[in-house]
Amino acid sequence: MPTEAKTEHAKYLFRASEHGDGSAFIWAELIDGPPLTVLGNGFISFELRDTSLEHAVEVAGLLNQYVESTGATVFDNHPLFTQMKGR
Repeated sequence: MPTEAKTEHAKYLFRASEHGDGSAFIWAELIDGPPLTVLGNGFISFELRDTSLEHAVEVAGLLNQYVESTGATVFDNHPLFTQMKGR
């Protein structure tokens, strides 16, 4: 059972894009601070259900307006905990 947790936060800009099949998604581009350790060299994305790129742009705009930062929490029984503890 975990007894300790480490949370990191970073500021991301949410952007809308579409896959080759036309399905829309939102992804987060790091704009301030170090990237979240749990992402490594990856990124966060949100696959959207039954929506157009235009609507995805609106949703990304709402996220940018209301989300102050994005966080990730890792408990001490996770392999990344040691890496995060020093940050």
